[in-house]
Formats: sequence, C-alpha cells, structure tokens
Amino acid sequence: FNLNLDADGVTEVEWKLKPGAVVNGRVTAKDGSPLAGIAIQSGFDRFSSNRKNPATTTDAQGRYRLGGIEAGQAIVHAFSEKHAPAMTKVLAELSRPAEIDFVLEPGQPVTGQVTDPAGKPVNDAWLVTDTWNGVRMFRRETQTDADGRFELEHMPATPTRVDVIKENYVSKRDLTVTP
Repeated sequence: FNLNLDADGVTEVEWKLKPGAVVNGRVTAKDGSPLAGIAIQSGFDRFSSNRKNPATTTDAQGRYRLGGIEAGQAIVHAFSEKHAPAMTKVLAELSRPAEIDFVLEPGQPVTGQVTDPAGKPVNDAWLVTDTWNGVRMFRRETQTDADGRFELEHMPATPTRVDVIKENYVSKRDLTVTP
C-alpha cells in the first residue's frame, strides 16, 4: 500500500480485506495413523513476491483448518520431512468449507553424484527442488558430500525438477529426477 499522507490533508485511511475460504481435513500415514505437525499450505508458487501462501500445521490427531484462501480454484499441499508430499485441487468457496484428507506415502530417495567436466566430485553443491506436478511449492534440499554424492529423501513418485547450485560453477537448472 502506498498513500501520500501529505496530499489534500489526508491523515486517515481505510483498507478493506476480503474474507477467505476455508479448507478442513485430516492427514494420516498409509497405515491410517494420524500425522501431527504436517505443513498444510495453499498456493501455486512459493517464489511469488508480495504474496503469502496461507499455511497451517496438523494437530495431534492429524486435523487441520486452513483459512485465508482466495475463493475459486486452489491447490492445497501437505508437506512433511518424513513423507512424500501430496497435493490436490479444490474449488474454494466462501459459503462453506471444503474437506480434503491426505494420506501420505513414505516416498523414495533420489541419490546421485555431482561432478565437474573432468569427473572430479563437487562437494557442497546445493540441490533444491523447484517444480513438482507443474507447481512451485514443494521444497526439499540437500548438499553434496566430499565425494559429490547426494540424497534427496522421501521424494514423490512423479517427476520433480531440481536445481543444482555451487559457487564458482555454472548452475544446472530444471533437471528432472524421479525415484
């Protein structure tokens, strides 16, 4: 917001915020047990400037309430460090909460090695997920070890784009990995 308070003697302003839609649900593991502390978030791009994607976490019973979602087509994500991510599309309506339950899979590791053109291992290179299923919300990252080896744990079964970054090296962007 930008308002010049010196112009025309304006000293008071009023901004109106629209109410957001709500999504409720529960997150469980594949065996049916509830998962606490799972990050639930709505959005299409975690890199968008000047935008905060609504977020919450699950309680001890795996339940959540996510508010502040713009009405219309939305995507809701479930993120965990110990499970593969999950996402689903929903029509978010102001008139009634949507119900979305997630069942999280353990996921699979993606392993490999980063080398220079001569085949020498590159240590301390960053690998950061960028896009998964056409959306830029999933974040998983790791660094290579002294042998240039890496492991991205609990990755989804569908392809994920990854960036490899190392100071003084040319970055590799949009590499596709699948367990």
